[in-house]
Amino acid sequence: MPASEKASSQPVPSILLLGDDAGLGSVASGLSAAGFAITRTAQWSDGSALLARRPFDLVVTCTLVAADGLLVCDAIRDQSTIPLILLINSATRRERIAGLDAGADDCLSRPFHISELVARIRTLMRRAKTSDASGPATAGLRFGDWRINPRLRLVYDPAGRATSLTAAEFDILLAFCRNPGRVMTRAELLDLAHVGVGKPGERSIDVHIRRLRCKIERNPRRPQFIKTIRLGGYIFTADVERDHLT
Repeated sequence: MPASEKASSQPVPSILLLGDDAGLGSVASGLSAAGFAITRTAQWSDGSALLARRPFDLVVTCTLVAADGLLVCDAIRDQSTIPLILLINSATRRERIAGLDAGADDCLSRPFHISELVARIRTLMRRAKTSDASGPATAGLRFGDWRINPRLRLVYDPAGRATSLTAAEFDILLAFCRNPGRVMTRAELLDLAHVGVGKPGERSIDVHIRRLRCKIERNPRRPQFIKTIRLGGYIFTADVERDHLT
């Protein structure tokens, strides 16, 4: 089969672009030129309806004001764990961190070069493909009374209920469970979890881990599973076992 024909048979990654900024037209054009299928809508209500009925690979949402972006992030996370990139006009470092804290997997300040956004999108999508790869790494995992299904990217609490994690939170937890009892630096977690492609860099891990602790720890202020190592990073102290996937 010719290379061009083989490439055309691959599914085109689909992105939902949310925002009413006129400048998003160039963003949509740039992402389309990079090989993504773009669906654009200005209103969150329309975006919510689209997410409910169509299987997108990623959401990119853009707001002029940081507070609006945080509200959209909260709304998306109430509905879906889909990978999410937040774009904010002239965002400060504090606003970018707030975006991560609200559930975004990455946050980018406008203006930016379209190639940087494309790189971040490809990183998030590459992570999903890696997690879906076949082999021993996809075996189920158990720590305490918690269970992880890497293939389906699901985490179940002690009562057997699925816990809503962002893509970044899931990948960090999976990295911990595959490296229990070992001190992991922020840079190593960035590499293993494929988060924080750009600013705010290594410290973005702290935001994701704070959110993760709130979801899996009985007392996030006195964590039992994820311990902070001063000047070192983090260590996952739970005993991790293979779990039979059903």
